[in-house]
Amino acid sequence: MYKKYILISGTGQNTGKTLLVCSIVKKFQYLKPIYLKISTHFHTKTSGLTTIFETENFKIFEETDAIGIKDTQRTLNAGAYKSFYIQTYENYALDAFHLFIENLNSQNPVLIESNVLASKIASIMKIIMTGGTKKIEDSNSIFLHQTKIDEFTEKLEFKKDTFFIKNKS
Repeated sequence: MYKKYILISGTGQNTGKTLLVCSIVKKFQYLKPIYLKISTHFHTKTSGLTTIFETENFKIFEETDAIGIKDTQRTLNAGAYKSFYIQTYENYALDAFHLFIENLNSQNPVLIESNVLASKIASIMKIIMTGGTKKIEDSNSIFLHQTKIDEFTEKLEFKKDTFFIKNKS
């Protein structure tokens, strides 16, 4: 169902999630990829964020400022066509995601950075960025260390609206 989507999560902070997204964005910039970050941490809205939708359980923003160090800004700077941010309570993450997708109205590939969605969505390419000693059991995901980002990105392909990993030939 989500063949043109990649869901990137991680075993913690600073595992290379946004670094991987930026690498993929640069490779597929000609496809105008869209970035979506979903977080259960609520922060004060910054000047570059434009509110698109708001409920008492979640907020959806579009990032408009490519200059800065926030993940949404870094991906725009790397060449993402658009960059979005959802702040949500964990129990409403899937609702917020579905509302976003229903209203996106785009054929562009979508790169999602979210730990909260990792166990809630099937039928999507999942990449778990690893670091430290935390172990995760998940036979449906690709485990990747940030030292392997360039190698992974090189093998990643997008054809017929589908992301896939090309075999060595």
